[in-house]
Amino acid sequence: MSRDHVLDVIRAQIARVLPHVPPEAVTETVHLKQLGADSIDRTDILTMTMEELIAENRLDGLTPLVAFAAVPNIGALADLLFARCRR
Repeated sequence: MSRDHVLDVIRAQIARVLPHVPPEAVTETVHLKQLGADSIDRTDILTMTMEELIAENRLDGLTPLVAFAAVPNIGALADLLFARCRR
């Protein structure tokens, strides 16, 4: 599994939660708030991403959402989740 796979899972969940956002707007340097995601949307995206990675047997369990509070952008989110994934 690669970091790119984690990024693809994040992008897929963003598309589900924020269908009005064009795919090309979802870059590694953008924050979910910049895409129009409110706190509930961000929680949904994080939870759904972790659940998919758990279902793929890549992640042992949900990470407390507070761990993501200081994540500045989608790329950093992918880094954090990838670091917690099984290789």
